[in-house]
Amino acid sequence: MAIKNEGVARQLILVSLVLLLFFSSLPLYAQDRYAVREDFWVCPLAEASLYSLKSVAFGGGAALGYGDGASLGLKVIYCGDINNNLRTLEINFLARLYLPRLTGHSGLFLQLAFGPVLFTPGNESITAPPVLGVFSVGASLGWRFIFGRHFFLEPAIRGGYPFIAGLGLGAGVRF
Repeated sequence: MAIKNEGVARQLILVSLVLLLFFSSLPLYAQDRYAVREDFWVCPLAEASLYSLKSVAFGGGAALGYGDGASLGLKVIYCGDINNNLRTLEINFLARLYLPRLTGHSGLFLQLAFGPVLFTPGNESITAPPVLGVFSVGASLGWRFIFGRHFFLEPAIRGGYPFIAGLGLGAGVRF
């Protein structure tokens, strides 16, 4: 009987050692999770876009978003073309993905945006209901440079409908 108990004891020690080695070699990401936080950001913007085939439209606005690795948010831009023929109010919902990794808040990003665009002749202000409105859809490719803990700069290029192409620059704050 002592031999049987010895065999059981050896098996128990062997199983315990295998389990100890197995669990000690597993990566534990929960310990590092506190370093990556959800990101809420607010960003004033300056943009140039091709809303008109005759001239470039310049304007400004703001964007805000929330998320970790991917952000959802809102972007509003008001612009007028260089010849003062057209004024535009663009209200977009945005979805942003930071590349190449899915956790982080800096570097290359791809942003998809969609929403209404309201147009009015250059001498009039935008009213409700607008003179003309269409649905806008587009994609942006940009880079976020982080300065310190809370500030960032974002140059971006974009393309879509109805604006054809655009360039933008934002400087904002992360919370």
